[in-house]
Amino acid sequence: MYESEIYYKKEKLSSIPQYAIEKALQLREKISFKSVLYWSEHCTECAVPQCYSTCKLYEQRIDGKCQRFNNGIKRIEMDSFYEGYFIKLSFARWGKLSAQANTRLFDMLTAQLKDAIYTRRTNRIAEFSPGSVLRNTIYSYNKLKAKFLTGFLNKTPDSFLVEYFNPSEKLYDFSIRIKNDGITSPDRIFNHRAILEPGYSTINISFNEIKKFVDTGKTYRIDIIPNNLTPDNMVYFGITDFIITKPKQLIKQQKKKCVVWDLDNTLWQGILVEDGKKSIKLNDEFVDLVKQLDELGIINSIASKNNPDEINEILDEYKIREYFVNPKISWEPKSKSISEIAAELNIATNTFVIIDDSPFERAEIKTEHPDILAITPEDALLLPYLEGINKTVTEESKNRRSYYKDTEKRNIASSSFEGSYNDFLRSTNLQLTITKLSEENFDRVVELTYRTNQLNFSGKVYTESMLAEIQKDNNINAFVLSAADKFGKYGIIGFALHEIKANTLRDLIFSCRVMGKYIEHTFIGYLASKFHCKDNPLKAYYLETERNKINGKVFQQTGFSVIKENKGLKIFQLTRKNDFRFADIVSIIES
Repeated sequence: MYESEIYYKKEKLSSIPQYAIEKALQLREKISFKSVLYWSEHCTECAVPQCYSTCKLYEQRIDGKCQRFNNGIKRIEMDSFYEGYFIKLSFARWGKLSAQANTRLFDMLTAQLKDAIYTRRTNRIAEFSPGSVLRNTIYSYNKLKAKFLTGFLNKTPDSFLVEYFNPSEKLYDFSIRIKNDGITSPDRIFNHRAILEPGYSTINISFNEIKKFVDTGKTYRIDIIPNNLTPDNMVYFGITDFIITKPKQLIKQQKKKCVVWDLDNTLWQGILVEDGKKSIKLNDEFVDLVKQLDELGIINSIASKNNPDEINEILDEYKIREYFVNPKISWEPKSKSISEIAAELNIATNTFVIIDDSPFERAEIKTEHPDILAITPEDALLLPYLEGINKTVTEESKNRRSYYKDTEKRNIASSSFEGSYNDFLRSTNLQLTITKLSEENFDRVVELTYRTNQLNFSGKVYTESMLAEIQKDNNINAFVLSAADKFGKYGIIGFALHEIKANTLRDLIFSCRVMGKYIEHTFIGYLASKFHCKDNPLKAYYLETERNKINGKVFQQTGFSVIKENKGLKIFQLTRKNDFRFADIVSIIES
């Protein structure tokens, strides 16, 4: 709920594109419980009432308080009043959104109704109250309202959610600060740097992380503070509350997997073909960023219109060539280069970030790949703070570049191999190692479930707490899969859950690095040989999506048939004998 009654300004829903509205409605379907926080207009340097007469930035609102949003707060209601709304803000200097926090949660319908009813009543008061009495009238009503909306923990939230729409091409840099009243010690204040990408998205902060700094059983506040907005920048906020998601409906942030760099006037200053090699000056901050992203498991690549030989000489001279995988240096359109990089890495373009100084090139790329994030060099240093950037450094993330470098070797060897593709795979000595979920591979499995879409047959994401419970369950086999061949290691590339009593494969997740290599066929064959029996046949769950439907054919290819189907969820059962002919391609090691 927002302090929109002071301005009582509404805007047409058309100011937000339809795709964002649809995603907003889908988000509301995922939430079962939510708080109803009251967000109001505040100043980061607030010292009322003295500042009203001493501060040069003071601008009087109709109720006498200081206005810190340019043009106030505009409401954009959904088609139905009870579906909720967005607010449109432009922050003035020192402006911030602030709320007295509470973790009293209501079921989603009740929360929406309370928000809608109280907002409408407050707007009515504002509409018919003279300016001279508006402040006291609203203040009294808000105190009454707080009694019915606030309170302490009655349910434990999953997270604190910020829903937004950023209509610009810039990355908006915000700080989210949460602290108990009266606390000044930095180690007892929760700070989260939030980067708002262009378009519609959410920021989802774990409640467990907040509790490490804040006593949620006492009064505390939440501030949302812009770090780089200018008066002409607009941002829209929707749900900004503590939430609990419905079972199996975790809010999954789209992970970023590859950053593609332009070179001229981006990675370095100068234009090679115009200024010459001697005039090129490398951007040291960006070189450090390339190395930081590499450490986090983000693949760096290049899309540059230049002469490949000259570029390679410069990259070798500065000893950074090794950090770039599948670089594309040619005079072809950059959108084509992006398509080629995505195909060679076998990842979707919506996991890409493009850094390019040219508005034309960014527009050309987005024409062909509208779901890609294309940013200016000025915003590049904000990349490590994106919600979609992996923040946990694991052995897997440290080695990810080497995995893809090995893939380059495989592709070169495959293109010159005389024989069939299957014959080539046989020549690589491909091995699948099967082990159990343990402390050593725990973090990687969490990362894998968040990163994988194409070969995720259930669509589930597993948090650390969920995997910890799975480890304790004696009725579940939690398999962790890794692969290697003569070119090198693939690392941990799969995770599966097998329910023992029901003899059912509940979840099967594979990294895109092993697509097309019969690894999934081999693992299913392993399960069949180990667990299938006539009295209790092996079954498997599969939730079909646009991303995984091609790979879902593996079940029919390995002898399974659909025995039940409901809303896209298919239950397969092994119904015919299969010799699992891929055993001569992939060998199995049980660890």
